Amino acid sequence: MDRVMLTEDQVNSAVKGFLEDVGWKHVVALSGTEHGVDVRGDHPSDARKVQVESKGGTAGRPGSARFGRPFEASQVTSHVARAVLTVMRLRENEPRNTVLIALPGDETHLSLACSVRASLEKLRIGLLAVTDSGVHVVFGEADPR
Repeated sequence: MDRVMLTEDQVNSAVKGFLEDVGWKHVVALSGTEHGVDVRGDHPSDARKVQVESKGGTAGRPGSARFGRPFEASQVTSHVARAVLTVMRLRENEPRNTVLIALPGDETHLSLACSVRASLEKLRIGLLAVTDSGVHVVFGEADPR
């Protein structure tokens, strides 16, 4: 499977649209220069939130060494590891929220996340795969219930 060459901003934008489509309200997607939860939104009928940590498959900053080129395998490993730690912290801080990781939908990214799938599922952390054609739920729940 070829690498998915989406920037983090593109992943965030796709996830925002997906979450709005499945029923989350007031969904906000940060840009690469902003700090905080990459994509977040409100449950339509109660106080729960959706929180998404996203990673891209290429750099989003023109002039960067990786702009328009896929990240090296070691960089992908580091990115996925940081995403897992981030969502574990989100889960720790608010056990009721829907917590998701959004990654480029390619073998390199998804195989790393799926290597800890059982642990993520025990923590009720889901995984979204993002490609040029849209967002797919790999595991977990993304719609507000």
